[in-house]
Amino acid sequence: MMQRLKKAGLFIMALTLIGSLLAGCASDVPGPADSETAKTPDEEISPVAWADEMMVVDLDGDWPAIYIDDLSSREAMLSRMDFYFDTLLKGTEVTDATLNCFEQSSYVPSETMDWCHEKMAKYVAENGPMKGFESISASWTALYQALTDNQVDWYQEALDRCKERGVRTWAYLRMDDRHNLVGATSPFIYLIGRSDLYGASVANQYDYAHPEVRSWMLRYIEEILSRYDTFGLELDFMRRIECFDYVNNPDCTSIMTQFIRDVRALMDEAEKIRGHELKLMIRLGPDVADCLTYGFDAAAWAKEGLVDVLVPSGHDDVADSEIDVAAWREAVGDDVAIVPGFDSNMCGYPHLMTAKYLKGYAAGYYVNGCDGIYLENYYQIGSEGPSVWGLSPDDMTKGIRSYVRIGRALYPVGTEPIITYPVELRNVSENGIDFVICTGKIGDGDRVTVTIGYDGGTGDLVPDLTVNGTAAANGVRTSLPDDGITGRYLKLRGKGEFSIFTASKLATYDCTGIITEDNVTLHFDQSAFRIYYIEITVDAAD
Repeated sequence: MMQRLKKAGLFIMALTLIGSLLAGCASDVPGPADSETAKTPDEEISPVAWADEMMVVDLDGDWPAIYIDDLSSREAMLSRMDFYFDTLLKGTEVTDATLNCFEQSSYVPSETMDWCHEKMAKYVAENGPMKGFESISASWTALYQALTDNQVDWYQEALDRCKERGVRTWAYLRMDDRHNLVGATSPFIYLIGRSDLYGASVANQYDYAHPEVRSWMLRYIEEILSRYDTFGLELDFMRRIECFDYVNNPDCTSIMTQFIRDVRALMDEAEKIRGHELKLMIRLGPDVADCLTYGFDAAAWAKEGLVDVLVPSGHDDVADSEIDVAAWREAVGDDVAIVPGFDSNMCGYPHLMTAKYLKGYAAGYYVNGCDGIYLENYYQIGSEGPSVWGLSPDDMTKGIRSYVRIGRALYPVGTEPIITYPVELRNVSENGIDFVICTGKIGDGDRVTVTIGYDGGTGDLVPDLTVNGTAAANGVRTSLPDDGITGRYLKLRGKGEFSIFTASKLATYDCTGIITEDNVTLHFDQSAFRIYYIEITVDAAD
């Protein structure tokens, strides 16, 4: 288990009203017992031993408006923060927390960016509550007033509480997000959206081909590094990954690599002031080759020693079932930690990514050599967060887990999806189609079932299934649940548009004793069916 960092001290904080700088930071400098000079044998062997079994939770920038819900006094606000971080971090497996400070607006007062809470308060004063976002308008406006009246630097207070509870902290920036655009006054929002290429929904993203955008972001990063002392910095490019007109800009990869070098140079300067190393975490898409198409050359970053942690993850705010950990390891080598990202939503699947499904994915990722897992949108106490915060790597193969093969939410223009659902077996080769899935370790006595959503065929006829070359037991047609949504999924239709399809039938196969290996090949070959989704469930023996 990773070393826990100890809080080394606090500086005095000050917060004035509009646009003022905040001073003071708690330190992430390791204490004597955790000194970087006192390396263990494992650390000597592995450059990323510090990242072993990471569980990273990202704290969305709107959590203060949700959980700092008593604004009556400074003491009341800080007490609510204590409650939140006690619930999130005490007695759980969370090792790292990334705290969001930027989504096209800054979540903290800034000399570089608009402060989103202040911007919202001004907008409401001039125009009234945002139509359709009345609750957010009210909560953010009230929070802005309480923060300024009570001189609370919520970001510093949050960092302190994480460190006090033995959790490493990361300043977290969403590099190309579309959130918080109300009343946007930032001068460098470029309309890169070409409806024939990206779809109208991405029209307000930043285009990093413009030097002004890069310079602006670097100034903000420098400001954050100078103000707050953290274990590291996270750059989240999955909100969103279309940072260039990559189809028409052949220089996007070199431009982005130079930008990452510039960020690393800022961190190197900050290290001299802080007196300790700063780690760089970058969140990208699920596929190595796709990321390169978008302009992100992770292999080059690793070769130059620019990045410490890579988080391959699903697009935007959905999980992805096809993250190839082995391919990422081959691309970046052993000196970079690979920490696959999970979102609480599953792409096109009607269920949230509960502990059952997260375990199904994570069990396979750990078998393939990941260093930990990253949880996005699990920061809410009332949602799925508590069900997964306490899961250790060993827990991923205990109890019931399910792996769901689902479609991918986004592909670069001109590339082919891994599999486009529904898979119409009549259109594949006469030899049928294989689905290769990593289930994680299957123990002796584990009960394994395969469920498919499909249509086609007549009556109760179900597709024949072969598993690793062995015929599975006859599938049993099962009823669709009353909610009518199981089997629904999202299919990429092209040009960033999506269609909803629903499987009309379900079938379940008992594969106990057949699926006994980490990697499973499921084979379907009848031409009369369309496969909509596949789910493998493992019920581990006690």
